[in-house]
Amino acid sequence: MTAAPRITFAEVKAVLLDRLDGLVRELFSDGAYDSRRQKYWLATNPSRADGNPGSFWIYMSGPKQGGFCDAASGQKGDVFGLIQLARGGSVVQAKEWATWWTGLDPNSSPAEREGRAIAADQRKRQAIAEAAAQLERDRRTAHAIWLHGIPLALKGGVRNPAAALAFAYFEKRGIDLDKLPRLPGVTRLLLDQRHVESGQTFAALGSCIISADHKFMALHRVFITDQAEKIDLWTTVNTPDGPKQKQLPVRKSWPDYLGGFIPVWDGGTNMSARKQAATGELTPAIACEGIEDGFAAAIGNQDHRVRAACSLGNLHNMPLFACDDRLIVWRDNDWGKPQAERQLQAACKELAERGRDTGTEVFLASSYLGKDANDLMKGK
Repeated sequence: MTAAPRITFAEVKAVLLDRLDGLVRELFSDGAYDSRRQKYWLATNPSRADGNPGSFWIYMSGPKQGGFCDAASGQKGDVFGLIQLARGGSVVQAKEWATWWTGLDPNSSPAEREGRAIAADQRKRQAIAEAAAQLERDRRTAHAIWLHGIPLALKGGVRNPAAALAFAYFEKRGIDLDKLPRLPGVTRLLLDQRHVESGQTFAALGSCIISADHKFMALHRVFITDQAEKIDLWTTVNTPDGPKQKQLPVRKSWPDYLGGFIPVWDGGTNMSARKQAATGELTPAIACEGIEDGFAAAIGNQDHRVRAACSLGNLHNMPLFACDDRLIVWRDNDWGKPQAERQLQAACKELAERGRDTGTEVFLASSYLGKDANDLMKGK
């Protein structure tokens, strides 16, 4: 008797993605769709002590459909890894369970199996094309929002009085932008910005996130109040231990900015890193996480280029340039979580490995006072 053809991973995956909504509802029942476009399923990560949904998400559409990401631990994987997270075991055991869950029959006709494969490939190609088109539309929208913002400087480099709220915010953070030879152009004051999670409208500091080829990628926003303070909003979430208060995000970057960075300061070169790389001249560089740390580092190190990664998870994706003779990674002092420390060390190791190709040495530094570069600037 001829044995039934083995059901492949690709066949199982195609059916899993077709039924992804039911799969995540069963395996990650504490989760829910994101409030915007239902692109993500936000849940807790069962492989670690994760108290609140939010830092772990599952991609429900697009080219990463069925995959997951954990911003806190750096974990990533596909739909089979997702099953492993929920049920444990090996990837082979995940496939065996998924074959049972989907009800796939190895005795299906060759035509039926081939049809499933063709349909899955078509869906994947369509999802990739649609995601790319949507990303381009989102980037144009984000760029337009920034372009309509209020510049910090008028012609001639003097302070723009219309951006007084932005200056007040920075000054409360101990950052005097007038200490720089010129006011930065990367950040603008944005008015009437909708904060999605709360449904409220605030002002925001908007900064450009650009790619290695210096094209606009995304908009980074820090939401602030009319009193030049960060917003302080909370919501109630249900946990196994009962309802708990969770702070809503103050900073938001949109759309995808993987591998991008905010060019906070050019080291006094008056040119981009890409242009300087062509000249053969070298300038030291500093990489930090947030825009406030970036401006604090720029004021104290005006002969250094300063770049902000926007998130710890994006740090290892940041580009290095041939004009970087060294890169100083400015870390925070308040991680308090072993997985974040491991993520930081892994990012520095990856940057150092890539630095060998550009001749860039990578160093790790931290503030001797307070939490970060901004606290050092404030003297706390």
